[in-house]
Amino acid sequence: MPQVWTLQAGTRWDPAQVGGKAASVARLAGVPGTRLPRSAVWPVAQIQRWLAAALGAGQRRRMARAWERGDDDHETRERLQNTGVPMAVARRLRACFRHDAVLMVRSSAVMEDGQQSSFAGHFETSACTADTLEAALVHCAWHGVRAAFVYGTPAHWPAARRLERALRSLALLVQRASTSEVAGVVFTRSPLHPDAMMVVAAYGTCHAVVDGALPVDTYVVWPDSSELQLSYKEQMTVLVSDVDKLWPGQGIDTPLGTATFLLPYGPLLGLATVPRHLAGYPALSDDQLSEVCGAASLVAKRLGQPIDMEWCIDEGDLTLLQARPVTAVTSKAFAPPDLKAHGRLASPGVASGPARILKDLAQVPRAMSGDLLVVGATDPAWLPAFYRAAGVISEEGSPLSHTAIVARELGIPCLVGVQDATRGRFLDGEWLRLDADRGLVQRTAAGQRRGRASATRPRGQPSLCVDLRWIDAPGVRRVTASALLDDWLRRAPAGELRPEQVLARWRQVRARCRPPGPALKWDLAPTGDSAEAALTSLRAMLARG
Repeated sequence: MPQVWTLQAGTRWDPAQVGGKAASVARLAGVPGTRLPRSAVWPVAQIQRWLAAALGAGQRRRMARAWERGDDDHETRERLQNTGVPMAVARRLRACFRHDAVLMVRSSAVMEDGQQSSFAGHFETSACTADTLEAALVHCAWHGVRAAFVYGTPAHWPAARRLERALRSLALLVQRASTSEVAGVVFTRSPLHPDAMMVVAAYGTCHAVVDGALPVDTYVVWPDSSELQLSYKEQMTVLVSDVDKLWPGQGIDTPLGTATFLLPYGPLLGLATVPRHLAGYPALSDDQLSEVCGAASLVAKRLGQPIDMEWCIDEGDLTLLQARPVTAVTSKAFAPPDLKAHGRLASPGVASGPARILKDLAQVPRAMSGDLLVVGATDPAWLPAFYRAAGVISEEGSPLSHTAIVARELGIPCLVGVQDATRGRFLDGEWLRLDADRGLVQRTAAGQRRGRASATRPRGQPSLCVDLRWIDAPGVRRVTASALLDDWLRRAPAGELRPEQVLARWRQVRARCRPPGPALKWDLAPTGDSAEAALTSLRAMLARG
């Protein structure tokens, strides 16, 4: 079997061999009037063989136990980085692309982009050059296998079995990055309008569009008409091979002409100004909008169901980047927002709970079960917080951004475009009621939260952060002391709390479980996991009020 597969005309790839994302890319080949970026795949079997050779049985067991606890096994990760990818694989992949090309390495999992579940926004993508390709491959392989372990395997399986499945679940797709003038996302079935398509578009590359970090134009397209919500687009993301050598205010060449470099956005990506004469105008012409919608319709017909497709216009040509089936659609028809609306509907529903303001990735562990997340823009690294949330309030983004897509996948209400959400509009810990259907966020009295109206355990929820409403579900292996404390405070918010009540609540929880029952993780202590340290920490916390 070849170590690297290349995408050629007429290629048909099996998702079990190359993962769902790469298989979907192969299906895009040959769509009239479009092109694909040059692509190559490191297939599942070859990655599994490499990981088995690089990591011994003992290291794999330790890695599985660490991931089951919600930790990251830094020692094993460092060993994998030092081992690197096989030289023949790296050489073959480099030969597929020009040496000066910017490349995108994408995780392509077997369970990803399927007909029943898409795992949208769960897996890693990394930009690199030919010189840094090996590091990007190791990075995406590590995070891809970890995501498959946490989210793509049943939580009640033993850790060793989950890791075995995860190691047989990942391929890596490498594509040439496109230096686009305009990019965006199209849903052939709008999440808010069941009879229409939705297209979001902005200048530059698609990265900020997908992340929801910058304003975008939103098009709702019916068979006989269309509607545009226009944004003023002052900034865009661009590919910059020497981003570390640039300084703010420096002029750079972009597909739209000379622009001013502002800040680095990520590896080989930068934020730049949009030419002033374009900022207030639609990103797409009528002909380009028709071309995008026409191509999306053809792809949807090939896949046999509505699709979510990333695209860009590079040197005047429509380039299809990736496509996946839309598996999370709402049966609720779109209703105009309330006149007092604070944001745009991204995922329907109503939820109440304490606001948890997360301004950066380092604050993700603060999110507790049942919180309402208040965020700016998100990426796959934020997923643990999503799996614990009752709802999401986002400062940035569109109905087709990462935040919105993940919220719909998990079935939790979400609003996007809530101005100043993380900058003083809401207070951390205050009780809010999120009515996404009407676009409203309202303050409410503490203790009146009722959570989601219909709670189903999210697929692959990390077991260390279990919601006590799912304590009877099979596979619940660990409960945190902070979850018990949070549960008690919700049940008796005005009552006097003694540390021993946490232990009493734990005994009640354990009595409800079938043997052997879950273990208790003491996460309230600054150091150590002992019950004594946790109780001491809890007493001090309560004494401070």
